Amino acid sequence: MKTFVRGIQSEDVEAVINDSPDDQRKGFYKRSGLQDSRINSLKYTLIGDFLPQGSEEADLFVPAYASKSSNRFFVPLVMPDRITAIPSNTGTRVNPVVINESFIDRDTMNFSIPAGFEIEFKPQPQLIDSKFGNYSLRVDISDDRLVCIRSFSIYENRYTAAEYADFIAFLKKVSKADRTKAVLKG
Repeated sequence: MKTFVRGIQSEDVEAVINDSPDDQRKGFYKRSGLQDSRINSLKYTLIGDFLPQGSEEADLFVPAYASKSSNRFFVPLVMPDRITAIPSNTGTRVNPVVINESFIDRDTMNFSIPAGFEIEFKPQPQLIDSKFGNYSLRVDISDDRLVCIRSFSIYENRYTAAEYADFIAFLKKVSKADRTKAVLKG
């Protein structure tokens, strides 16, 4: 698993790059949501001053990433740490919604399809456009690989308190799309 970040998101790498290997592993497990995995290697790099860039490279063994039912495996296409969080207070809002920073997350997840398995279900492309941002998810099949391409952006802006419900609805749609699964049969 490789994660590349730049700009303000490189602060996530900067925060852990000088930690002990044990603390880095603990932090990775906490952030990734893959507590049942085994880390074979974990490496962080940080370069650049004006526009810093960082990376996290993890070689993982994840024995139970997919859930199984009979001879079908349900494979989450988006890593648990990438799934969009919904604010807990979704009631009536009094103050405006202020998004201080725009961002774009682009993720590509590659899954090897084991010999003897076939893809029973491949999700259709998803596109969510909103004044708050946009989201897309596409799944391609190439030889023995399932490739999921995800893009999620939020726009910097100030919105009225009355628009809060629409913002929450947008995040809920994104969160639901993030939980999309492919089905392998073998």
